[in-house]
Amino acid sequence: MAQTETSTSPRSIRFANFPNGHPLKGSIKYPDSEILSVDANVAPLEGSRHAVLGPRLLLMIIILLMILCLSQSTDDVGKGSLDSTVMTQMEVLDAGGELTSPLSEMSMKQDLQVVDLMQYTPLGGVFYYNVFYLPPQAHQVNGWKIQTGNCWTTGCRSSPTLRRGPTRTAEEQVSNPPVGVTFTLPDSVFFLETPQVARWDDAGKQWRLDEITDVLYEKDENKISIKMASFQPLVLLQETYANFPFQSWELRPLGQDVALFTINGALIDLRIKIQGDQCMLQLEQETTLPQLTNRWLSVSALQTAIINAGINVFVNEHSEKYVSTCAKDPLTEHAAYEQMALFASACAFSWSKWNTSCGSEHLVLQACEHHGADPVPKESWSLYLLGAQRYKKLAITDQSEAFSPEHDPGSEFHSTFIHMLQDSMSAGGVARTRESHYLFVNTVQSLLCGTRPLMYA
Repeated sequence: MAQTETSTSPRSIRFANFPNGHPLKGSIKYPDSEILSVDANVAPLEGSRHAVLGPRLLLMIIILLMILCLSQSTDDVGKGSLDSTVMTQMEVLDAGGELTSPLSEMSMKQDLQVVDLMQYTPLGGVFYYNVFYLPPQAHQVNGWKIQTGNCWTTGCRSSPTLRRGPTRTAEEQVSNPPVGVTFTLPDSVFFLETPQVARWDDAGKQWRLDEITDVLYEKDENKISIKMASFQPLVLLQETYANFPFQSWELRPLGQDVALFTINGALIDLRIKIQGDQCMLQLEQETTLPQLTNRWLSVSALQTAIINAGINVFVNEHSEKYVSTCAKDPLTEHAAYEQMALFASACAFSWSKWNTSCGSEHLVLQACEHHGADPVPKESWSLYLLGAQRYKKLAITDQSEAFSPEHDPGSEFHSTFIHMLQDSMSAGGVARTRESHYLFVNTVQSLLCGTRPLMYA
């Protein structure tokens, strides 16, 4: 009786030899030069019909195996081409190159003209201007009022002289040159720099800086002149963080639950007087923003008014992308603001130039006990190093030539800033801090956390 064995090799198939059989051999070559071979002897069965059927069956098996091998070779070639493509890209990256497509480069160039509303703030509202056809003048004749045209239904109509879009043909550019317009800026805003002018792109639903030429800003007359090739809504933009980083800052008490927070910005200085839960903006130029200065507002209302007026000093989660800062540990920074607010009725705090030299895990600021409305004398300031677990008084001053973390030999280490300050405070000063109203403390803390002077100065 015939028996069949299959070879253990995954690349070959071999049938056992039958006695008096008909030899039948075949071989198939793989793409990797390995050979799949078939070697068989088929025994004749009774009758000529069965003797012929055996070899035909084996031929069919060989043909099927050849088809399978050809399909596998095709898949291997496809994989090889894909692998070579990936390796080519990896080689480009290893060589320090960048993989960019023409579409991405075009989108990057186009995005340069799109206004980033995180970086810029619209000031003064939206300006609309256009050219209209006015209805003809009516005539009085024998008690009749005669007026030509269909003015009763159409009214004022926009002039088609200029196309309402940035795309114009060469003929239209010659026959219809850009239109110049000059307008007076509103008194409710203050521009620290020459404002950017943007137009509204209705198709893209975005503000754009292109298609606007010949911008002339007359600061003394508070006017701006531009030229545009089309009639579109306009807006004046200013960098949201134009007044950053701060050059210095100071928080000093003026009495019980009264303090003055001074910020010397990059372009303008301002003072915020704090009394209870109310704040008042004070500027050196009294004629600047008269509707905003010398008015008592809450912290949130003051923040909104300052941003809309163009003299922003507040930060948000996007500020670090547009302002150079000295990175600090946020937990240590927040803890410092809390303790400064608790002692704001009796202690003064100020900026230190060594805050950028102590590392991200520490803060350095000046502090001292102070009473009265007079400025703090320079010799009264002491330098303090604030950390996550330890606070200490430094031996150096802000006028020293180099930074040193060595503590003052006459001071002790403390785990909180307020205990560190109490070592050098009078009994009256400590009593004043304990009588501070919680609304005043909360207002001071909100201002400090909203401006973050220890990070943005």
